[in-house]
Amino acid sequence: MYVGMDVGKEGAIVELTKHGQIITQHVIPLKEVKSKKRTKKTPDLIIDLDALCELLHTYRGSKVIIEDVHSIFGSAAGSNFGLAESFMALKMGCTCAGLSWSLATPKAWQKAVWIPSDIVTTVNKSGKMVTDTKATRLKAAVRLFDDHDFRFSDDEEKTRRKRVPNDGIVDAALIAYYCMLINETK
Repeated sequence: MYVGMDVGKEGAIVELTKHGQIITQHVIPLKEVKSKKRTKKTPDLIIDLDALCELLHTYRGSKVIIEDVHSIFGSAAGSNFGLAESFMALKMGCTCAGLSWSLATPKAWQKAVWIPSDIVTTVNKSGKMVTDTKATRLKAAVRLFDDHDFRFSDDEEKTRRKRVPNDGIVDAALIAYYCMLINETK
């Protein structure tokens, strides 16, 4: 089995069979905290490490790749801290679950997984043609996993109501596919 882990607030974990079919997908478990107004999942990443470690134990024997992200220039410090927290939680969770894992930068897995027909371009504010990475990732995922519904939440009812794909699931599926590609060539 091949497991891809996307880092971030909307992070996710996807497992593929050796034939490249998605068999499990999970959003990174967050803790619920009580606010004075209502119970909510916090915008700050408060990862439920117990739930994460329990989930990761199910992937024993799988090849695992965690997305290797770095701080993003121009992003708020809180966003960058959230990426780092998620990244460290996944690394720690895999280690505690006894999983061996490796890292892949977005540039590395995108280069290996995208094909020219996946590339979607747009014009940025300065008039320059650039790759729309979000649209390109979705197009690649639809090509590779054509019958899969990427609208995913940790709640079935919410999933049915969602109209847009879960970016974390899309990325994690592509990272898992990259994991499959590099392990088939060994």
